[in-house]
Amino acid sequence: MSEERLDLTVTLDDACIAWQPLHEALEVVDEAGFVPHRFHALAERELARVEADLGTTLGVALSIGGGWLIERKTEAPAVGVPQLLGCAGYHGEGDRGIVGPFHLDGELAATRLTMLLAALFSLRERGYRRALIPGVKASALPAIRAFLGGAIVAQQASPAPTRPRVVVCASGNGSNFQAVIDAAASGNLALDIVSLVTNRRNAFALERAQRVGIASQALVWERGRETRAEFDARVIAAVASAAPDLVLLLGWMHLLPLEFVTAFPACYNIHPAYLPLDPRAERVTLPDGSSQAAFRGAHAVDDALAAGASWIGASLHAVTEDADRGRILARAPLALRPDESREQLDARLHQLEHRVLLEGLRDDYRANWTRKDAAAVSIEP
Repeated sequence: MSEERLDLTVTLDDACIAWQPLHEALEVVDEAGFVPHRFHALAERELARVEADLGTTLGVALSIGGGWLIERKTEAPAVGVPQLLGCAGYHGEGDRGIVGPFHLDGELAATRLTMLLAALFSLRERGYRRALIPGVKASALPAIRAFLGGAIVAQQASPAPTRPRVVVCASGNGSNFQAVIDAAASGNLALDIVSLVTNRRNAFALERAQRVGIASQALVWERGRETRAEFDARVIAAVASAAPDLVLLLGWMHLLPLEFVTAFPACYNIHPAYLPLDPRAERVTLPDGSSQAAFRGAHAVDDALAAGASWIGASLHAVTEDADRGRILARAPLALRPDESREQLDARLHQLEHRVLLEGLRDDYRANWTRKDAAAVSIEP
């Protein structure tokens, strides 16, 4: 089972949320070999660097508000060593600001705590009275309390009354489907996977569903007997029969009509490309400052390789009538390596897709499915 998550409320008028404690903490960070940066609007390149170095959902969160970053002081970074090492985003609703995603994993807990203090201080400067830090691991609470003292009140994250019902549509191997199955079984995703629909009879995803007792069906387009509209109607009916709260397209290789999008407005797709946050954009900015085409469509990886691109990636986005142009929930870039085989590239890409998919779904659950009317239970110091 996954570790318990807590929602932390911070009183911003507390003495610890002040310039002098922050100044002292930033001096410690500086002496440790890092330089802090404050920003109110992050450039596309910096968003891409955040997502490459720090996490798949951070760039999306930071595009909403502002935040702080820290960067190593080094002229010749080691290959593969992330240079952006801390991040805290902030935006607000009413008199309460929101900080996150925030975690203390890794060796740089003290630095991450400093970035948290910096973001909280920025909220205080902007006139907020309170701050919410959602979804923090319970094991991090002692360190945060020691750093912020009495400013913190911890509450159990309020669960949804029931887990959202999920229908998955997949066409092939179903490795992303398996990642969701495993995360749900372990408690890392609060989802109830009720059905699988595939458009290929030999899709290995069917076997994955059978292994764990998930209802499944293969709907194949009989081109000589039915129109595309008739086949689409069968797919819509099959998905609707399971009464889903959420539909996931995980390697689904059939362009769906507007009627499908209208019938299932909560529908997300995992796409093997690093898509721009602006759905209208035709190019995307990369972590090295360059830009390349936004590879949309069914052959995104092949198109990127044929174009000589330096990067591919993965994006979880909402499904709209325009292919691969929905709101981005999570994304991450993936640099291509010289002399890498296609098999090696696919293996790295699938791992990235799993991470983007699961992190995006966790954030979506916290934003849309947790109960906001439930009485939260305070955790005493």
